[in-house]
Amino acid sequence: DDDDVDDANGEEIDAATLEMMMAFQERQDRLGNDEARNGDDDNDYNGNAGVADDDNDDDDDLHPRLEFLDQYGDLEGDDDADGVVEDAPPDGPPDLDADADADANANDADADHTAPIVIATGFVATSSEGVPTTLKRSGSDYSATIFAKVTHASRVTMWKNTDGVYTADPRRVPEAFSISSLKYDEAMELAYFGAQVLHPLAMVPCIDSNIPVYVRNIFNPAFEGTVIQGRCASLSEVNKDGKVVNWRSKRGVIPIKGITSVDRVSLLTLEGASVIGGAEVAERFMGSMADAGINVLMVTQASSESSITVVVPEDQGKKALGALRSTFELELSRSNVNAISLTDTPMSIVAIVGEGMAMNSGVSASFMSSLAKANVNIRVIAQGSSERQVAVVVAGEDTSRALRAAHMAFTLSQTTCSVVILGGTGKLGSALIRQLNAQKESLKKNLNLGVCVSAIASRKKMIMGESSGLCLSTSADVDEMLTGEKAKDLDMEALTAMLEADVNPHRVVVDCTNDDGIAGFYERWMSSGINGECVQWEVMERNEMNHNSKTQIGYLLNTLSMSISQTSPVISPGRRAGAGPLSRYDAIREAQRANSAEWQYESSVGAALPILTTLRDLLQTGDEVQRLRGCVSGTMAYVFRTMDENTPFSEAVRQAMEKDFTENDVREDLSGYDATRKIVVLARELGLNVSMEDVEVESLLPDDIRNKEYEGDTEAMRAAVIEDLKALDGPMLERWREARRDDRELRYKFVIDVATGKCSCKLSAVDSKDTLYRLRNNENLVAFETTRYTTSPLIVKGAAAGPELAAAGIFADLLRLGRAFSTSQT
Repeated sequence: DDDDVDDANGEEIDAATLEMMMAFQERQDRLGNDEARNGDDDNDYNGNAGVADDDNDDDDDLHPRLEFLDQYGDLEGDDDADGVVEDAPPDGPPDLDADADADANANDADADHTAPIVIATGFVATSSEGVPTTLKRSGSDYSATIFAKVTHASRVTMWKNTDGVYTADPRRVPEAFSISSLKYDEAMELAYFGAQVLHPLAMVPCIDSNIPVYVRNIFNPAFEGTVIQGRCASLSEVNKDGKVVNWRSKRGVIPIKGITSVDRVSLLTLEGASVIGGAEVAERFMGSMADAGINVLMVTQASSESSITVVVPEDQGKKALGALRSTFELELSRSNVNAISLTDTPMSIVAIVGEGMAMNSGVSASFMSSLAKANVNIRVIAQGSSERQVAVVVAGEDTSRALRAAHMAFTLSQTTCSVVILGGTGKLGSALIRQLNAQKESLKKNLNLGVCVSAIASRKKMIMGESSGLCLSTSADVDEMLTGEKAKDLDMEALTAMLEADVNPHRVVVDCTNDDGIAGFYERWMSSGINGECVQWEVMERNEMNHNSKTQIGYLLNTLSMSISQTSPVISPGRRAGAGPLSRYDAIREAQRANSAEWQYESSVGAALPILTTLRDLLQTGDEVQRLRGCVSGTMAYVFRTMDENTPFSEAVRQAMEKDFTENDVREDLSGYDATRKIVVLARELGLNVSMEDVEVESLLPDDIRNKEYEGDTEAMRAAVIEDLKALDGPMLERWREARRDDRELRYKFVIDVATGKCSCKLSAVDSKDTLYRLRNNENLVAFETTRYTTSPLIVKGAAAGPELAAAGIFADLLRLGRAFSTSQT
């Protein structure tokens, strides 16, 4: 046992040893398989798991430190000698304790007078009939643990190309990390359910002697890797005190060690055999599988109908189906068995493994809930009798998403939201990206939340991660990214396909555009599983109940559905969908309701102000909203706060444009079009059947300016609009003077009367008793008059114009979702 070769404390293998090992490998390559299998006199492979006795004349080619030693003596032809590895029977590994004398003989060699290093060939063996054979997958690991057993080794180190055993397959779960320690039972469960680093039988020889097995990285020998040692407590030991504790109450203690999968499996199901009797059905079912040599991976049974489903390898599916039909041929002909079926689509097993699952409630619930939130359908569920693993069968295409969802659910990795930003080069999208970059570390530290921007699109171009779920580097210049070689023409179909293929269970679409065509995709996104999780008010059928009862019941239903809702909501600061055609709005709501989807648009009314959140809270708690009034146009608030005798109307508008308070086309603000859309959003939240044309709105623009086609770039168009607005300076100044004579202020005021269903928006002169009187700069204000707030209304007021504030509102929507994702997992 050379410390440089097999050091569990992270010491590197010395260069001489590595050179020696490479020389031995070159020697083996020259010998060839035929010479080794024929038992050549000069190359004696005696079946002792690869210990070679070499007297070949080519020894001069080897490193001078390399010696080959048969510590077992001449065992050729002695099939009973320890070290002869028999083919493992189907029900377990070979007996390694058959000959105690040979075991002692294996340790007679004196390391002080012989080679300090013994290099033995793994993977090859001899059957009980003396036929050369192999140990198949991970056979070299098996060889190593067999040698450890017979030589009473102090430890075994398996050198791999990964840093030990991971919490999940890092190719599918990028957030996976190395597990520091495992029990033998946990390691075997992980290996059985597909962990490629280990083989289930490789642990067996080390268990009785409690020999630790280290899994380390040959390319990173300084890393300690994973140590496997000790047995899990038995159920009787775990259940002694009989106390069940929810696993979340044990802060910092995670009940599972890893998540793994077995791909390419099939479900074989026998349905409705209750006439025969459950016990006989199970016996005959499993007997047919055994007779046909089928490897049954999982079994579930419904006793009420005597229906059984087994999970078998995909390549054995048709054979298993034929065997089962043959066994129940008579019952099928008499209809005593309803059906025998085999799935025709690829399926996978996904399993969570860990000793901490026993006597800890909520583990299975967290697992199943995470899959539901990732929109992964579960076909079969089974829990091991040891309570160390729970396994489910899912569609093969959902495997990676299921693994990532479960990995996040047990906080084995930070919660990651995969975000697509539409309109990423505009002022609003650019502001959002800046804020995400600035808060990246804070989100990770304080919320254990990561935001992965997987795609960005402008009006004409888009760029996506090179593979599903791969994050873009948003610290780079987005404009340059969208004009680079990797950018593609905007294709909403391709973007939607990328969203659907993203394996991240938490996918979010942020629509920063004002594009009616993109709003048309909302229904499809929500119907295809691109949906969300937070509590969101649902609009019920308008004809069934009054507006307050339908909003309250909608809240309750959505709250109850929170446990089954999915991920990846749509966040839309724009108002094209929320205030668009009523038929499309209803279709989006129906898709949202049918798929437990999520649609966040808080920022569509008051930027970062919690106007919609406040309205929903009032309705959910049973308050009756009677009237809403205020101002929801930051542009109008600024203009009428700024204009006076010395600052004409057109100059006030120009200043608002300069401060980025206005829409891209300021005429949307001045015509009341933008404010009208916000009013429609609010009215629909109240359950009113309102469209844009139903709002009584006052436009400050004459038709010739409102409908004029301006030419040139954005700056030229804006300058032309300001020039035309100078014609309004006189009339607007006169209205301002008239208001001032009565100690009033001009405010662009909206009113929603819930009882009558009427909505209006117009320029009004308000007195000092009105809440809008002291409205400042770019502020928005909404006053809620309700049955509870009778003395004075509940008021939400604050700055609400400009891309930074609007981006903050979008960010807040995203964080609400992120916190909900994290809360459901901790």
